[in-house]
Amino acid sequence: MEGLKMSDQKRADNRSRFKVLLAAILLPLSLIVATSPSASAEPTVINWWAWNPGGPVDDNPHIKAFEAANPDIKVVLRNLAYEDYKNALRLAVTTGEGPDVFGVQVGPLTDQYASSAEDLTSYLSKSVLGSGWKKKMIGADQLVSAGKQVASPFYISAAGLLWYNKTLFDKNKVTVPTDLASFKAACAKFKAVKINCFIHGAKDAWVNLDMFQTISNQIDPGNFYKAIKGESKFNTPNYVKAFSTWKSLFTSGLVQKGSLGTPQYMDAYDSYMKGSSAMILLGSWQNPQMTKTSAALNAKTYAGTNAGKFLHMAVPMPGLVAKAKTGALFGGPDLGWAMSSTSKNKAAAWKWIEFLTIGEGQKIMAGQGNQPANISVPIDTSDFLSSSQKGVVEMQAKALATMIGQREIPNADVQKALADALSAVAAGTQSATAAATAVQKAINLAYGL
Repeated sequence: MEGLKMSDQKRADNRSRFKVLLAAILLPLSLIVATSPSASAEPTVINWWAWNPGGPVDDNPHIKAFEAANPDIKVVLRNLAYEDYKNALRLAVTTGEGPDVFGVQVGPLTDQYASSAEDLTSYLSKSVLGSGWKKKMIGADQLVSAGKQVASPFYISAAGLLWYNKTLFDKNKVTVPTDLASFKAACAKFKAVKINCFIHGAKDAWVNLDMFQTISNQIDPGNFYKAIKGESKFNTPNYVKAFSTWKSLFTSGLVQKGSLGTPQYMDAYDSYMKGSSAMILLGSWQNPQMTKTSAALNAKTYAGTNAGKFLHMAVPMPGLVAKAKTGALFGGPDLGWAMSSTSKNKAAAWKWIEFLTIGEGQKIMAGQGNQPANISVPIDTSDFLSSSQKGVVEMQAKALATMIGQREIPNADVQKALADALSAVAAGTQSATAAATAVQKAINLAYGL
C-alpha cells in the first residue's frame, strides 16, 4: 500500500513538473502570438467618398492628422469631380457596395440619400457638443430629411459675394462698386485699359441661380425662399423685375459676350485668378484665396501671369436695382458628411465624421480660411496676405449670423425649371413674364398646388 502511495506521489510530482515545463514553453509562444501581426491587429479601413474639399488623395491634411491620432483606423479617400461623384454614388448605393462616409449637399442630394444614411442625431448628442449640439453648429438643420439628421455639417458657404482683385483696382485707381452706377463706372475704366470688368460663367446653372437669388433678395428680401416652396406666388411683378434685371446684365454689357458658353469653373474663374478679369461672383468658399499658401500655389498653377501677387477681397454684391437692399448673404453647409447605414464599421466611421465636423478637422478648415460649422472654431487669418483681408471675414461673420435663406433650392424639378428659365431669358428666347410663369408652373406641379 505504501508503494502505491509513493507511486501516486511520483505521478503527481511528474504532472506538476510537466505543467511547469509546458507553461515555460507556452509563455514565450503566447508573447510571440500577441506581438505578431494578425488580422485583428490590422487597422479598420474607412472608405471616404468626396468631391469637395477632398483635396489630394495621397497627401490629405485631414487624413494625415486623423490617422496620426487614430493609428487603428485607416481612411481611404476616393475624390471625384462632382458629376462623376453623383453618378458613382448612385450606382454604389444601388448595388450596396459603397463608402462608409460620403458627402451630401443641402437639398436634393440630402433627400436622395436620406434612406441610405445613418441617422446621426444620437451620435451628435453623445459627442463633446452634448445635447445642445444644434445650437453649436451652423446649418445642421439644413441637412435634415424626413426627420433624420442625414449628415453633420463640415464648413459653411455663403453666396452673394462680389470678389474683386484689389491689386488691379488700386493700380488702375478704380473705386469698388456699391451700386449699379458705380458698377458701370468701374467697368468703363477697366475696359479702357483692356481688362475685363466682371466675368460670369453663365453656362453653369448654379452660378446663375446664385445671381438670381442675390437680385431677388435686393428686391424683396427673403421672399424667394417662400415662393420657391409654394408658400407665396412666384409669378408676381417682383420676380418679373428680377428676371428683367438678370437680362439687363447681358444687354448692358456688364456680363461679357459669350458668357452663355463659358463655365464658371474653370474658364471664368481662371480669367479672374490670372488677372484678366477684375471681378467675379463667388462665395465665402473663395476665402482660401486670400492666404499666402494659395498665393504660392497660384503662382505655379498660373505660371507666366501675376496670379500669385494679387490681393483678393470681397463685398456683398452691389445693388443692381433702384433702392436695392444689399448685404444679405444666403447659404449654409457647403456639404455634410453622412454615414452609410450599411457600413460595417460604424464606430470608426463616426470617429472620422466627428473629427471632420466637430474636432481637429474644423481647425484645419479654419486654417485654410474656410468658415467652420462648429461655431466655437474661428477662421484663422494668420496666413492671410494682408491684415486688410480680415475685414472680409468680419463682414462674413456678421452676415452668416443672419443668413437670409439657404442656398440650395429644395426641389430638384423647381431648381431645373428656374435654371432653364434663366438661360432662356439671358439668351433672349423667353420673356421675363413667361419665365416667372414657367417657374410658377413647376412649383405648382412639385407641391400639388
